[in-house]
Amino acid sequence: MSTAVQSNQQSDQETVRQRAIDLFKEQTRDHVATVLHNDAGFRRILFAKPGTFMYAVEVTAWPGHVAVTGDMGALLLQRESDMLAWAAEPGCEVPSFDYWAEKAVATDGPLREWSATLFTEHVRQAVEDHCEARGIMVGSDTHRALMAEVTSDVLFESDSEFESMEALRSWRSSTAPDLFDDAWEWQCTQLRFHSIWKMLALRHVANWFAEKQRTAA
Repeated sequence: MSTAVQSNQQSDQETVRQRAIDLFKEQTRDHVATVLHNDAGFRRILFAKPGTFMYAVEVTAWPGHVAVTGDMGALLLQRESDMLAWAAEPGCEVPSFDYWAEKAVATDGPLREWSATLFTEHVRQAVEDHCEARGIMVGSDTHRALMAEVTSDVLFESDSEFESMEALRSWRSSTAPDLFDDAWEWQCTQLRFHSIWKMLALRHVANWFAEKQRTAA
């Protein structure tokens, strides 16, 4: 992946992540955590504002699994025997979202979503790489002509994952037939806002429970 594409990918995802972090703090500022069940590795913790279930979260952990359910949907992670301890990192409110996403085994909706920004950047970078490999200056008439062809045939429906992928598969050009041969390597999706929000909730509850266990010892 080129530096330009990687930079845009990080920027696009960071915008979504920061929005989720900011809204999570705002929407849960009056929440309190309550242990509903804690016995032999089976735990249920409610994280909600007293008197309402708006933006409420319930974290349920059992050997090898932890589930997050509530207004923002559901997420099930699987990794260690004690997943609540695994999710905790005292002093750190933000988990490694992409790493946690690898441990997700179920969710009530897509974990990731299509990013037209990332797709467009990959396409533009592919055109630049193609030209540079052939000694064609970026910004030259040849480069602009190829970019115009790509814009017309590939980027016309970049907001749609299906249409974008179909456009790549249908690409036919006598001047650059192999332009998108490496497109299967592209990462054009990013974690959804709701996925990030649920992970933030899990980290918060896990840290709270870890502190409760520590002070009770």
